Amino acid sequence: MVDFQFSDDEVERFNRDGFILGPEVIEPDKIEGLVSEVMRVIDERDRTDIAQPVWVRDMTGGKSERPVWQIVNIWQGSKAFEELMRSPGVAAAAAQLMRADELRIWHDQIQYKPAQTGGKTGWHQDSMAWPPIAPKGRQITAWIALDDADEQNGAMTMVSGSHLWGPADEALHNLEDFYKLPAEYAGHPFELVYQRERVRS
Repeated sequence: MVDFQFSDDEVERFNRDGFILGPEVIEPDKIEGLVSEVMRVIDERDRTDIAQPVWVRDMTGGKSERPVWQIVNIWQGSKAFEELMRSPGVAAAAAQLMRADELRIWHDQIQYKPAQTGGKTGWHQDSMAWPPIAPKGRQITAWIALDDADEQNGAMTMVSGSHLWGPADEALHNLEDFYKLPAEYAGHPFELVYQRERVRS
């Protein structure tokens, strides 16, 4: 893992916008090993003689020959991901952004989506998926791409300042068209920012 620190300006921007594009956190030569581990965990998901994640789920419900896989707590079934999760780099950076002395990890999650399979993930607020965790304004997600991501193949898209809206998941789920967004929500502008990731040279 690459250790890094955000500048004071970046911390302020994170607290204003609700997100920030961080630097590279995994050395390029380790990416292939992590991708291989994802595939191994999927391939060995039915084995009972080895440690397994909390779950490995085909999100297409078995309707595709090329499933979209969701893996929760992969670190429990993979030494490589356990090492990544326990690395102080990402945790220290998250604590810096949250201005926190300590953090507790709720879970890790892998979403493996082959090209041309599945669709988009709808607009949502991550904190609404975790009802037991409070307060909602004191949660943070680190999205770490293991493959290149852009608008053509699935860039992460954020709405600036939406972390200050309060719970808005129901309104977001009720949007009829992913691409036709209202100009504002509850008096707040819908300003989109694409998070592009390039992890392979």
